[in-house]
Amino acid sequence: INSALSLLAFTLAKSDKRQLSKRTQARLDPIIQKMQQIWADPKVKLVASSSPMDAILYYHFKMQQPEEAYRVLQSIIQSQTKYLRPTIHGINTVLSSFAKQGNVEMARSLVEEMLSPESTPRGRRRLPSPNVVTFNALLDAIAKCGDQDAGIKAEEVLNWMENLSIHADAISYSAAIQAWSKSRHPQSAEKAEAILRHMIDLQVSGARSHVAPNEMTFSSVIHAWSLSGRPDATERATEVM
Repeated sequence: INSALSLLAFTLAKSDKRQLSKRTQARLDPIIQKMQQIWADPKVKLVASSSPMDAILYYHFKMQQPEEAYRVLQSIIQSQTKYLRPTIHGINTVLSSFAKQGNVEMARSLVEEMLSPESTPRGRRRLPSPNVVTFNALLDAIAKCGDQDAGIKAEEVLNWMENLSIHADAISYSAAIQAWSKSRHPQSAEKAEAILRHMIDLQVSGARSHVAPNEMTFSSVIHAWSLSGRPDATERATEVM
């Protein structure tokens, strides 16, 4: 029954593209409450599935409640059993919640927690290893924070990914470009364009054909030049086009 409720919860939550409408929330609230009651009931025989908790985490993501999503995740981590374990999908959902707020500190802390070698009493790693989606959420948080050193932080994350043999994709590079373009750093335009040129080189060489820049990528670099205050800004922006 909980799997069926999970599917229903996901379907309803995804029906609203951004934040949940009041109507959808009213339909979802009793479903989420029922799922939590089932998991808390020791008399209920559970099957090995984490999808109900992933559905609850996604609900808090759509409700823009990152702190509550993190609280639920921590409860899963602390009480995990063979029936209930944190999943990469669920953790990435929590990271995306922090990213929406531009909360770099909490996003980075969770990524570092995922990389911890700490294990459960059963010898299983407490958390799954991060993937490219994980780091893209962290990069998104950095891009949204608006700090002057956001671009620097984004490039540090790209280097971090390479050191872990996690290849950045088009989303990763585009987020780093946005971090530079929004940072108002004196070198933001040059740095943003350098990443764009790197993406093009990777694509042309065939090394990573999936990192092709899109219209938004080019627009972010042009935006960075428009804010640079440089006398040659118009010329440089035109060259990007």
